[in-house]
Amino acid sequence: TPVENIYLKSPKIDQLFLIGDKREFITAIIIPNRETLEETFNLKSSYFEDADPFIREQEIIDWMEQDIKKISNELAKFERIKNFKIKRNPFSIDEGEITPTMKVKRRIVEKKYSDTIDAMYEEGIEAES
Repeated sequence: TPVENIYLKSPKIDQLFLIGDKREFITAIIIPNRETLEETFNLKSSYFEDADPFIREQEIIDWMEQDIKKISNELAKFERIKNFKIKRNPFSIDEGEITPTMKVKRRIVEKKYSDTIDAMYEEGIEAES
């Protein structure tokens, strides 16, 4: 989508999955550019083998948020990402998350990460009140 393409201009972002259909605001699952992430935070390859699919370190989240906020300023309010999670590894064909042409399988990803997506919306609503 045009909105995804705008966020993908960030050198920190490799893949982006926006969620917003029939929702009050947009959230995203972001796949960072691994090389940039490794260099910025001096990470070992074992970091990417962790069982937790999402990155929880606040300094990495803050680092990504700098770009999200900066890019969001170029967009209309309803197009802005209000909350996001950073996925440790790219969506994969093996996991059934993307097609061979690299298109994200929306229904599968939304189902697989439904707990995380629901949590992003709960956090987002709390942040507003």
